[in-house]
Amino acid sequence: GGTMNNIFLKNTIKSCKEQFENIKTCPKNLSQIYSEQCQECLRISHFEDNNLSYQCPKSTFVYVCKYANKYASETYNLFKVLFKNISYHTPNILSFGAGPATELFALNQLINDKIISSYSYTGIDNNSNWQPIWEIIQNNNTDQEDITFQLNNAEQFIQNYDFKQTDIILFNYMISDFAKYASKQTVKKFLLALKEKLSQENPNTIILFNDINLDFPFDANKGATHLLKDCFEPTYKRVFKQFYKNNKKTLEEQFSYEGTTPMNENNNLIFDCSEDTKRFNPYESMSAIQMILKKG
Repeated sequence: GGTMNNIFLKNTIKSCKEQFENIKTCPKNLSQIYSEQCQECLRISHFEDNNLSYQCPKSTFVYVCKYANKYASETYNLFKVLFKNISYHTPNILSFGAGPATELFALNQLINDKIISSYSYTGIDNNSNWQPIWEIIQNNNTDQEDITFQLNNAEQFIQNYDFKQTDIILFNYMISDFAKYASKQTVKKFLLALKEKLSQENPNTIILFNDINLDFPFDANKGATHLLKDCFEPTYKRVFKQFYKNNKKTLEEQFSYEGTTPMNENNNLIFDCSEDTKRFNPYESMSAIQMILKKG
C-alpha cells in the first residue's frame, strides 16, 4: 500500500462516515443503517439501473468512503506525470462531472510534496446530491485552497465559460458515466463543442483523462477512451497513456488500445485506506486507464 498520510483526505472520509451513520432512514425504506445494503444499492445503481445513480444521500457518502483512496491515488500519479513535464506555479484546473472531487486530495498532496505551490480549482456537476460532500470538503479545506463548486450541466456550462485562464481540464470517471446515461451522440456533441470552444479561447489547455479501463458497460466503440480519442484526435495528441493492472480482471477484459497502451504493473494505492473506510469494502488497488492530451 501507499505511504501518504493525507489529512485532508482522512478528515473528509471521517466526516462522510459520520454523516452516513447519522442518516437513519433510507429513501427506499430498507432498514439499511448498515453499509452492506447501501453498497449493494450503489452497485445496482452503478451497473444495472442508472436511474438510481447517486440519488440517495447515503449512497454518496458510501461512494466517498469506498472510492476516494483509489481515485485520489490515480489522479495523484496522473497530475504528477503532467507536472514533471510542464511546470505550473498555480495551475488553474477545471473538472467536469466532479462529483465528490477526489482529485482535490491528490492536488493537496502535490502541494505537501512541493511539486506545485498552490492551485485554483473549479468543479462542475449537475447532481445536487453531491452538495453535502462539497460542503464537507470546504469545511476540511484548512489550507484555504482556492476551491469552487458549481451545480451546472456540462453542456450549458461550456457555452458561458471563458477558458482563457484554464490550464488543465480533468475528466475523472466522467465520460464513462456520461455515456452510461446519455447517448453516445450526446457525449460526442459535448466533447466536440468543448474542443471548438478551446480552439477559440485557449488551445493550450491540457486534457487529463482518468477512467474505467473496461469496455463494459459499453460496446467497444462507446468506451469512454474511444469517445475522447475520436473527438480530440488528431488535433490533440496523446502525450501520455497507461493503464494499471486490474487485479480483478483478465487482460482481455481491459482496454489496451489495440495493444498500444502500456500496462503499469504497480497498482498499489498512494493513499492507504484508513480505519474509517474499512467497513465500506474500499478498493485496495488502482485500475484506471489514463491519458494526457495536448494540442499537436
